[in-house]
Amino acid sequence: MEIRCVVFDEKQLEQLITGGWIPESLDITLQECCFFGGVDEQNQMRAIAIYSYSWLSRKDMKLEYVFVQAKWRRQGIGSRLLRLAEGQLQLMGMRKLFCEWYDTEPNMEIVSGCLKKARYTLTMDQAHVFAYTQGDFQGSELDKLKDSNLKMWESVIQIDDYHDRNLRKFLLEHETTGFYIKESDFRPELCRFYMEDGEIKGAACMRFRKDGSLMTMKGYLSPKLKNRYAMTLLIASLISDLRTKLQPGIKIYIKIYRQSFYESVKKLFGEGQEQYVLQEYERVIGGK
Repeated sequence: MEIRCVVFDEKQLEQLITGGWIPESLDITLQECCFFGGVDEQNQMRAIAIYSYSWLSRKDMKLEYVFVQAKWRRQGIGSRLLRLAEGQLQLMGMRKLFCEWYDTEPNMEIVSGCLKKARYTLTMDQAHVFAYTQGDFQGSELDKLKDSNLKMWESVIQIDDYHDRNLRKFLLEHETTGFYIKESDFRPELCRFYMEDGEIKGAACMRFRKDGSLMTMKGYLSPKLKNRYAMTLLIASLISDLRTKLQPGIKIYIKIYRQSFYESVKKLFGEGQEQYVLQEYERVIGGK
């Protein structure tokens, strides 16, 4: 099947939302995205791809969503649309595309094949995302952890008013080993730092999704870290502090990159109601 790429205007976008092409659960702001459709010879849409602008650079974009109608999958339509969309993005001056995708393992195989055909490069080993319901943390192992390891818990630092002076001052006064912290990654109520021997040896931050759920966003660990459970502790302290502010029944998504973190998360929080495969890709399409 031959397809061509079309860019949607505002009116067409409303029709896509009404028609269910764009799921309500998708964590995007429409005004910050570009939408491309794959249309066949009869002018029937068979696929859609959505990209959002990177908050780091207006020359980079993130592939947020690619969808092909079930009847037309495994025919190269998705990867063909991504290549056509890429040409449009090059004309817009974009230089790099990246993608962070998590889904069930069968669905991830389909997406991964599509991205590889579109010449995206895998940038990390396969990781995982656990999803927990917020209510499961009430009166849970978090309180036991805090009670039994109070000294370790007190090693977790929260910085208020980080966009003002306090975070800058904190980072200037304390060394870090093996990682660099960007102020722009952090919101005060959603970040924690782990101190060991007077040095920042770990950091983690989370973000709220559009639907109110919570997801780990960034994590840093020093190679000189002594406490192998520090990242679990950072996430645990965040959830413990936030849980009274969260809506009952929302999901908390925890990204897991390291095997040691994977095991400690399961030990502290349980297996989780849902588990997804996580992969990251990128593709350079332009110069500086």
